[in-house]
Amino acid sequence: MPDQPSPKDATEAALFAECWDAVLSYADLCTAGSTAAHDLATEAFALGVREVRAADAGASRGRRTPRLPAIPLTLTAVRTTATAWETQGLGHLLDPDLRLWLNSPQAARYPGPPLHRPLALRALRDLQEADAALLWLTEVEALPLVVAARRLGLDPVAVSGELDQVRALFRDRCRRDHLDTPMDAECRG
Repeated sequence: MPDQPSPKDATEAALFAECWDAVLSYADLCTAGSTAAHDLATEAFALGVREVRAADAGASRGRRTPRLPAIPLTLTAVRTTATAWETQGLGHLLDPDLRLWLNSPQAARYPGPPLHRPLALRALRDLQEADAALLWLTEVEALPLVVAARRLGLDPVAVSGELDQVRALFRDRCRRDHLDTPMDAECRG
């Protein structure tokens, strides 16, 4: 197995510690071999770092930039990088089923206009980053509440109530995003 990428600063080191294993595992699912998986993971991780830095730069200028928590952001970067590989003629390195999906109408929803992206992804991106991270760690990663609280630097006693509020907010965002989504022609008719 090739060497792991070397973080260049504290931001990359923190992102690497939190996300590298997930990125490499997802890249392994997306590719046809371990060398290709490592290459895809390395390229996707670099893209994820650039996206984090761009969002942080926007926030430092006083703008809130909607951003996914670190793990889903870097997993999205894997899918984006795989799409780039397919269009650049490197598709033979990808899993055949992924290649079929990348060329399907379903795949076009993810990088397309925001109103056509999956509801849950839009709602998660709309949440404050700390709320989205709490929801991701407890609901997707299925970490015990105490572990998620510790990882996020939250009070383990108060986090249960906070999670209930975040779940309600997420449901409301999903509902709002659903109402904002243009109806298909068959639904309008």
